[in-house]
Amino acid sequence: MERVADYMMGRLVEAGIRHVFLVTGRGILFLTDALARETRLTPISTYHEQGASYAAMAYAQAKGGLAACLVSTGCAATNAITAALCAWQDNVPVIFISGQHMLHETTAYTKLPIRTYGSQEADIIRMVKPITKYAVMLDDPNDIGVVMDQAIHTALTGRKGPVWVDIPLDLQNARIDAAFLPHRSFDDACPPILSEKLTEIKAKRDEEIKAIFRGESKKFLLVIGPCSADHEDPVLEYCHRLKEVAKDVEDQIFIVPRIYTNKPRTTGEGYKGMLHQPDPEKRPNLTEGIYAIRKLHMKVLEETGFSTADEMLYPDNLTYLSDMMSYVAVGARSVENQQHRLVASGIDVPVGMKNPTSGDLGVMLNSIYAGQHGYEFIFREWEVKTDGNPYTHAIMRGSQNKHGQMLANYHYEDLKLLHSLYEKKELLHPAVIVDTNHCNSGKKYKEQLRIAHEVMHSRKYSTELAHFVKGLMVESYLLEGSAKVEEHILGKSITDPCIGWDDTLRLISNIYDYQCQTKY
Repeated sequence: MERVADYMMGRLVEAGIRHVFLVTGRGILFLTDALARETRLTPISTYHEQGASYAAMAYAQAKGGLAACLVSTGCAATNAITAALCAWQDNVPVIFISGQHMLHETTAYTKLPIRTYGSQEADIIRMVKPITKYAVMLDDPNDIGVVMDQAIHTALTGRKGPVWVDIPLDLQNARIDAAFLPHRSFDDACPPILSEKLTEIKAKRDEEIKAIFRGESKKFLLVIGPCSADHEDPVLEYCHRLKEVAKDVEDQIFIVPRIYTNKPRTTGEGYKGMLHQPDPEKRPNLTEGIYAIRKLHMKVLEETGFSTADEMLYPDNLTYLSDMMSYVAVGARSVENQQHRLVASGIDVPVGMKNPTSGDLGVMLNSIYAGQHGYEFIFREWEVKTDGNPYTHAIMRGSQNKHGQMLANYHYEDLKLLHSLYEKKELLHPAVIVDTNHCNSGKKYKEQLRIAHEVMHSRKYSTELAHFVKGLMVESYLLEGSAKVEEHILGKSITDPCIGWDDTLRLISNIYDYQCQTKY
């Protein structure tokens, strides 16, 4: 068994570091001791933390590799921020290691609404996140292997830059068995870009789905899959099954699998998707989550030929998946947000705007109008210009009144009304997708089959609706219903309940039959 502090110094040596620049202090008591014990490292003490941090930056530039700076807690840590910013701006790989109070003495741990809990506490991670490639406070000694893996890899790959690891005093002295520490492997990381073959497959599917919205193709769009993509294996199995079904109905139905990796939570509680928790039974890990969601979307495309659909819950996350998605949805709680509307105007695939939870169709139509027009605005710290997305369209998902009652809006009269409002607004490519679950089903997932039947009947009855209603959005998985995470039932939704595979086959078959009978 060894201390976390000793393990960290050994990892610095493995990363090619031979000198550590520092100012000693109580907050790094055990880290300093470990540095003194590590004979392969030479400590370079300075009079001030800013001097130590700039010396580390110069060291990295001179040797062409990673450098290390060790500072104590509170003001000692904040003294190094200016150099961290310089390293961020100049692409210099430096690992900043700061001490911290005992874990239970930090407001980051206690969540108490006070300025400081420990004397001289500073929530340094919140301060440096905007100017580092990776910043984390260790809160479990057994995570130190993964943290160091990620910190060193991130600092040295891509556009190089600073990383920051904050270590509470008691965790510095915590004992670990290095042989059994979990690690982060980067050998299987997703490639930064799609292969030429996959790019061609995705481009072809993009054109097919756009042709549906332009009215040039009479195929019916089916966006179908689990409420949330919770585990890679069952999602892939579901998509492989879907691929076999798609072969039999591709003359009438264009299938896009739902790979929803960002989940809105009404109260903020509950599973927020793979982006937050790549493993639903472990703590949130956004870095791992980014890898996980990209890997999943890419595997679906590679193994099944399906480009995918996901919800744009956080516009900034669009760049992680945009090269693999052929359909993007904006949820009922996001549709009034200006950033979602403006970003939608720059997306080059169809974007569905759900009606808000209130059911106000005017709000939804305004968001569609916004998405179809171009703008100049700030996105991810860049000034951008968009040309507008003519494939921005409506998604009807039902609503909830002030009494909490769920109201459906998929009926014939609802769709006719929406069509007339579209005409008055003079929007491009009039189109609506009907969401068969949520408030339309009253959260009664089995109702999705009946709702799909009614929508298809309305299209068969009305030529106007046959052209206007372009598709359905269905929540379906391997097993019907839902389960709690701790029940460990893979293939069963851990968020909203879904129809199972047998009902999925029945639903697709019914859609196909109706589609064959519908006159345009």
